Amino acid sequence: MKKFIITLLATVIAGAAGCSKSEQPDGPGRIALNSQTDCGLDTRAAVIPAAGDFVLRITGPDYDHTWERVSDFSAEETFFAPGTYTAAISWGDPEAEGPDARAFYGESSFEIVPRRTIPVAITARIAHSAVAIRATEAFMRYFHEAHFTVTTATGNTFDFAPDAATLTQTTAGRVTQADPVYVKPATSLSVTGSALRQTGTSVTFPEQQLASTAARTCHTFTFDAPDAGSASVAIYKGEEYVETRLLHIELNDGAIPDHE
Repeated sequence: MKKFIITLLATVIAGAAGCSKSEQPDGPGRIALNSQTDCGLDTRAAVIPAAGDFVLRITGPDYDHTWERVSDFSAEETFFAPGTYTAAISWGDPEAEGPDARAFYGESSFEIVPRRTIPVAITARIAHSAVAIRATEAFMRYFHEAHFTVTTATGNTFDFAPDAATLTQTTAGRVTQADPVYVKPATSLSVTGSALRQTGTSVTFPEQQLASTAARTCHTFTFDAPDAGSASVAIYKGEEYVETRLLHIELNDGAIPDHE
């Protein structure tokens, strides 16, 4: 897991530790906001948004204000009446899916005390899941021109070429992915694919289903051909091994049908 820390705003106001004897125990308070971003996905494509691009929203008793950029928030000029508030930072569209579809969100509640500056820390975490298709060297020795398609519960499809060397690669008029794509969490997806044997004949792999994706997790389907008579796919959630499924495919032409 890669963790990226971005300090969006850390304003320290003189005298924030307490009130002088001449100060009254009522009146507004202020906050010193400190935020960090935790990508939570170990992917090469996991680019963190710029600090100033986060949206800040603070809600509380008779209070609801949004700053389109965190950098627009002024700790020294913004006062709050005593009470309980929630500060939230967000970036991106959590409903979107694709190689660049990343959304981050985080929130924290705090209590405003009269004439005090209250420290508020927020961690924004990625809201998406990710999916990737990989193939072992053994698999690529038996098959070539392998292509896989991931179909999400929302109906989006993404093509993968396991041996692609770049982020996107055009093959037979299709754009294929080498790096993971971001998908909605807590939804199902399926993987279908085909390839050519060494003889040039085609083979279609049985569809693989994943019941539910996990937030902040990369789901990797690794296709393998451990020996001349079998094929399999191992599924990982992040670095955690989940299971290996045997694919009922005959690697030698004409022995058995390509499907179960």
